[in-house]
Amino acid sequence: MKRITALPIRGESYLLEYVGKRVLVDSGYTGSALASALKKQLGKPNIHVDVVVCTHSDNDHAGGLTDLLNQPGITASEFWLPGSWKESVKEVVEETELFYKELVKEVKDVDGKHIETLFAAENE
Repeated sequence: MKRITALPIRGESYLLEYVGKRVLVDSGYTGSALASALKKQLGKPNIHVDVVVCTHSDNDHAGGLTDLLNQPGITASEFWLPGSWKESVKEVVEETELFYKELVKEVKDVDGKHIETLFAAENE
């Protein structure tokens, strides 16, 4: 499945799914709201995220990271946080829209098919 979903939470959070992997970009304001949105979106009580990416430390992007893994049924393999990572992926912080466009382009280029982009309605 190839999909980018804007999760329906207060703040910013996107779930990218491709070739059996899940990447969560940002966490919105709270881990509990994020966990609920992930479970509802995926229709499962237990969710594993391969990589959690935090683009920057503003509360609407990173507020939910502090307690995300304390939520029942949520696990993650890796966290990518700002800091030295910012220097190696500068465009994520400075040119976020360009980064997302390039990411989608790269995913499309893997097999020449289109990615499905979904935008969920905000419920908070």
